[in-house]
Amino acid sequence: MGTELTGPVADWLAGFARAAADPEAVAAWVGRIDRAILAEVDPIAADPLLTADLHASTRAHWEGFLAHLQHPELTVPVLPAAETLAVNLAGRGLDLGVLLKVYRVAQQATWQYATEVAAGIGADGPSPEEILVPLWSRAGVWIDHTVERLITVFDAERSRLRRGAEARRIAAVGRILADGAVDEADSSATLGHLLAARHTAFVLWSEDDDAAGALGQVAVALAATMDAPEPLQVPHGERALACWAIAPGTGLPPRAAATALLADSRMVAAFGSPAPGVAGFRHSHREALAVRRLIRHADTRHRLLCHDQVGLPAILSADPAATDAWAIRLLGPLAGADETLARLRRTLYEVVAAERTAAEAAEHLHVHKNTVRYRLAQAEELLGGAARAPRADLAVALRWLEVCGRL
Repeated sequence: MGTELTGPVADWLAGFARAAADPEAVAAWVGRIDRAILAEVDPIAADPLLTADLHASTRAHWEGFLAHLQHPELTVPVLPAAETLAVNLAGRGLDLGVLLKVYRVAQQATWQYATEVAAGIGADGPSPEEILVPLWSRAGVWIDHTVERLITVFDAERSRLRRGAEARRIAAVGRILADGAVDEADSSATLGHLLAARHTAFVLWSEDDDAAGALGQVAVALAATMDAPEPLQVPHGERALACWAIAPGTGLPPRAAATALLADSRMVAAFGSPAPGVAGFRHSHREALAVRRLIRHADTRHRLLCHDQVGLPAILSADPAATDAWAIRLLGPLAGADETLARLRRTLYEVVAAERTAAEAAEHLHVHKNTVRYRLAQAEELLGGAARAPRADLAVALRWLEVCGRL
């Protein structure tokens, strides 16, 4: 607690400590300090339980400090009443700044009290400066030690509460996705997310460990691109989050802005379609999972895909190996790796899957329309004639390969 004092200063401090420890004096001091705190810290002043915690904490501090003035060789003790105040502030969801403000105001009020006491020392006693320097030095050590410990207590309680809240959210989401009966009001309260609303589910994941720590922030930023509030988030495997946003309008992100955000963050997102209520919460999530499967199977890196872009390929991604085999078998020789075959497949895709006319396909591919007709004839010959496969099947196979980056 500082250098041990002897002589008149030590005697005066010991006598002061004995007198100040009188129950009536303690009550007066606690009232003085707490009035100053309550005038400055509204969340405590508005809560009778926190106010009672404050009184107990202030009393414990003063009684403990007075004991130390008489026995400075002792270490600063753990004060359960002070820890209770810190724990309950965290439990109310208040910021650490509230706790720090309590001690800042208390320190200022205590200094005012100390200067008044020192100014009242008679001529036969030590000078005010001789008293204030050791008194305030010891008070500073006490406060620094206490605040450091209480920050640790506060953070530990806040982390515990967050883990508990996260566990409850994860369990609630699991119950909803399991298709069981759901109490909508109770689940909404647990999740902090209105289940009756229109939901857009998305899965967000990181490409590397270094970026994974920003997943939550990027999820919030993605929702903001849709003019949506902070989304519901739960962990979804390694380096990934499952999210639900309540969004107006289309309920989908503007693709250019969202893609740029994801590229900067080194992340990928798969979006389901917006849908209302508990059923929509489930359905949009299932679509997002299907889109994620598709992205992870694709040879081409998609930064962002929405189910409305790739609905059928996303459904087929439930068994991607089987779909690959089916598409390759359907296309036969046309599925080869040769660049000429790739040009034929792309041309066939433009006409059959994209449903463009030969003239439109030619404009899109930047070739003459006769080139398109020639390539179509070649493709039909490789397919074994017009009756080789139903046009709808060809369209699906070509669309699958296009989304997967293997067209």
